[in-house]
Amino acid sequence: MDKQHTDLVEDCVRKLQSGIALVDVCVTRGLMVQGGRGLVVQGGRGWCTTFCLGKKWYTNPVPPVPPNPVPPVPPPKLNIVIWARSESRAALAGEFKRIPPVLDDMAQVVGTHAPVVDEADERGLQKALAKGGACLVKTKSQGVGLLAAGSSAAHTTAALLVLEKSAKVYWEAELLGGAKPIKRREAWLMHLVYKRKYSQMESKAVHQTLEDFTRKIPADEMAARQAIIKTGLSLLEKNLVQGTWGNISLRLDEQFMLVTPSGLEYDLLTPFDIVRVNLHTQEYEGKLKPTSEKIIHAELLKSKPGVNCVIHSHPVNCSSFAAAHKPVVAPDEASRELLGGDATLAKYALPGSKRLAKNALAALKQSQACIMENHGMLVCGTSLDDALKKCETLERLAGSHIDGLVSEPQGRGN
Repeated sequence: MDKQHTDLVEDCVRKLQSGIALVDVCVTRGLMVQGGRGLVVQGGRGWCTTFCLGKKWYTNPVPPVPPNPVPPVPPPKLNIVIWARSESRAALAGEFKRIPPVLDDMAQVVGTHAPVVDEADERGLQKALAKGGACLVKTKSQGVGLLAAGSSAAHTTAALLVLEKSAKVYWEAELLGGAKPIKRREAWLMHLVYKRKYSQMESKAVHQTLEDFTRKIPADEMAARQAIIKTGLSLLEKNLVQGTWGNISLRLDEQFMLVTPSGLEYDLLTPFDIVRVNLHTQEYEGKLKPTSEKIIHAELLKSKPGVNCVIHSHPVNCSSFAAAHKPVVAPDEASRELLGGDATLAKYALPGSKRLAKNALAALKQSQACIMENHGMLVCGTSLDDALKKCETLERLAGSHIDGLVSEPQGRGN
C-alpha cells in the first residue's frame, strides 16, 4: 500500500476514533487494497463500489474504460464507503425500522431518515448507498453496524459519526419522554442545501495566508486565533463536535469578534483561517465565510458584556435532551454556579436563521448554558477555558442523568 492509501485509512480511522465506540472499521475505495486497520479502495478510471459487511463482500463495478490514453473522467459522487460496528447504545436502535431526523445535523447529512436494513437486503443496501447517505445494518454474526457513503473521507466519516450519534440519541430520547423529530419537509430542505453547498465547501475552500490580509495582525490577536483552534481541537477530541459542526467565537473588543469559519474541519484550521467579524454589521474580513451561526454569537456578545466567548457544539448526551426537547437540570450547587442555573431550553428554528438567534438569546437571558431543540448545546463563558469547562460539565450532567434512567429497574420509556 502506498502512502496515499495509508494516509486515507489513517485519516478515516483517526476521525472515527473521535466517536464513542466505533470498531471493525472498513474503508473502501476503488480496487481493494489491504492495509492498516481498514480496507481501502483506491480506484482510478475503473472505480467500483466494493465494501465488506462481516465476511461478505459486495461489489457494484463500473464498466471498464479503454486503456490509456483516455479523456479525463470526473470522479464519481460516491468515492468512499465505510462500514463500522458500534459498541455504544446506537446498536440498540436496530430494533426500529428507521431513524427519523431527530437532529438537524442528521437532517443535513443523512436526510429525512436513516433506514435500518437487513444484511440480506442487497437492494436496500444499494438504495441507501446510491443516495450517498447512511443506514444501520442488522447482521446475524456481528449485531447492528453502520454503513455510510460519501464523496470524501471527511464527509463519509462525519456521516458515520452523525448516524451513530443520531441512533443513540433516538433510543435514549425514549427514556426522556420520546424524540420529537424535525418536520420532514424541513429535513428535506436542509439535506438539499447541504448536498448543494456545505458538503462541497471543504474541497473548494482555500486556506488563508498572511498575504490575504491588508492589515498587520497584532500579536495578541494572533494568540487568540491560535487559542480558538486549540479549543476546537479539544472539542473534537472530547467528541463534543463531529466533522465541521459546532462553532466558537471570542470577543476581540467592542467592535469585533473572532469566529471559526464555515465548512472547515477543526484539525485543518490555521490561525489565518479564523474570521474577524464586525459585531454590529456581521461584515467579515477575508475570503473565508464565518460560521453560519454568526448572528447568535454576535447577539450574545453584544447583550452580555461579561461574556467573552460563546461555544456552540453538538455533543451526544446533550443531543438526546435536544431531541426530546428537555432542559438539563443542574443537580448540585457547583454545577448551578458554573452554568448560571439549569441549562434552559431554546425553541427550535432553522440553523443560521434570525429566529434561532432570537430563541437562543431568550433561553440565555438568565443562564449561561442552554439546550437547543433538535440542535445541540450553547454556552457562554468569560474565556475559552471557561466556556469549554461549561461544555464538558453540561455534557457530563446530561450523560449521568441518562445513565441513571438506563439503570432504573422499570427500564425504558417509564
